[in-house]
Amino acid sequence: MKIKKLLAKFDEWIVTDSMNLMMTFFQLTVTILVICHYIGCTFYYFGLDEFRSDPNYDGWLIANDMLTKNFISKYIVSTYWAFTTMAAVGYGDIHPITEAERTLGMIVIIFSSGIFAYVINRISSTV
Repeated sequence: MKIKKLLAKFDEWIVTDSMNLMMTFFQLTVTILVICHYIGCTFYYFGLDEFRSDPNYDGWLIANDMLTKNFISKYIVSTYWAFTTMAAVGYGDIHPITEAERTLGMIVIIFSSGIFAYVINRISSTV
């Protein structure tokens, strides 16, 4: 009997509006984190691909001495660039230098505008 009452209370708690709101925010946060992960990895890949194919490469990897850093440092810097670009802040300490990197930056900015609009729409419709 006690378990049945406990499950009923738990069921009521899950169905509440505040729980729905928390789950929506959690889903949006995870979505943004996954998108930033992929954008950061793509940014690093673009730089690395250019470095391997062009002996005169002088892009963001060289400018920030990323080729000698460990994997975690490379990942943090790449995702940092993705977050600052998606947030339209762009601090400027990590920035695209070559044409391919700048093209990717423009695509990410346009894509991020759509993501920002989606997030705001989702939050306003939930609230």
